[in-house]
Amino acid sequence: MGLVKLNIESMQESSQDLIKCEDMDNDILMIKKVITNEQISQKSKIMVSSNQVAVLYDSGKVLDVVTNEGIYIIDDSSLSQISSFESPLDEKAIFYFNIKEITDNKFATLFPISFQDWSHPVLNPLTKNFVPMALKVRCYGNYTFKINQVDIFMRNYINDNIVTKDILLGQMDLEVNTIFEKVLNELGSGIYKVPVLELTNNTDKMKQIINNNVFDTSIKRLGIKLTGFTIEFLSLDEESNLKISQYEINSNSSFYRM
Repeated sequence: MGLVKLNIESMQESSQDLIKCEDMDNDILMIKKVITNEQISQKSKIMVSSNQVAVLYDSGKVLDVVTNEGIYIIDDSSLSQISSFESPLDEKAIFYFNIKEITDNKFATLFPISFQDWSHPVLNPLTKNFVPMALKVRCYGNYTFKINQVDIFMRNYINDNIVTKDILLGQMDLEVNTIFEKVLNELGSGIYKVPVLELTNNTDKMKQIINNNVFDTSIKRLGIKLTGFTIEFLSLDEESNLKISQYEINSNSSFYRM
């Protein structure tokens, strides 16, 4: 295609005319490096680091996509279009994408969320069956995500020279809370039956639930995927605390009467 990977010997002599992107930390998701016709004709070299994807772009056309680490040379004799964009930029560029898992993104539930707590089962007077205690919880913590569809992400941000995670977080707040509520419902379901007071210790189960269910459809339109939640702090509303306290009192009373 348009970018040809160099061998080890050539890589050692590739510092001249090298286009690279080394500053993609946890806060940087995409950087655009504008290139010139001279750089292509001089066969400039492109460096792609670990956890990066590079896209060679020319005036509305994607000419090549590189997903493997290495140093590549632009081969103008074999440039051909892979795909086109509806809103083309009249320029040539290398788009670099950070495909690492992006961590330390804060979230907080906007209002108390219902949780079915099987660690405090109560008797349903109508069915005579035990059901989980209905509680209300609020949670604070972090979530992680990663770019998993570079083409969609690029279409959304093609006019930007740099995209930081803060730009996305403002768009994702409501969707993240909706997804977390669905994950919480699964944790309290008959499959997992996670006790309410142990929710902070079930990060792995939350990742499993996200992977097994299609909860993040609204997020996928950005070209990213949620990969997990971590609950750092959990609180119950006053009514829920009273329910649990009364439950414990009744349980202890029953024990001593035996």
